[in-house]
Amino acid sequence: MTILELSDLEERPAPRRDRFGRYLIRPAAGGQPRAYTRATTWAKALDDMEGLINWSMRMTAVGLTARPDLYAQVAACRPGDDKLKGLAEEAKEAGGGSAGRNVGSALHAFTERVDLGEEVAVPDPWRADVDAYK
Repeated sequence: MTILELSDLEERPAPRRDRFGRYLIRPAAGGQPRAYTRATTWAKALDDMEGLINWSMRMTAVGLTARPDLYAQVAACRPGDDKLKGLAEEAKEAGGGSAGRNVGSALHAFTERVDLGEEVAVPDPWRADVDAYK
């Protein structure tokens, strides 16, 4: 059996998964790889959608106040106009709708690089989070 160093790989191999898409991870005590359900899957099962819907509506309202051009376009639409969905998405984004997702994705990227043994220059606002992960 040949053992490859991470530096020998041009592209990281995709993680092994079972037929349900769950990651197959070898237990710390050894043995055969076992399927584990991701934490986000549990969170979705436990969380009702009311909080997310309310948050989305708040971000859209904030975005409309931040972008008078979007407010004007929404006001000019007829009820049921197909353009309203796109305008609402733009308003939600203007209200900061993807800010949390973007920070979360960056934190995952930082911790992935830490796991690979790379030196990572983490900006001040998130350094404590990555240090806690280490």
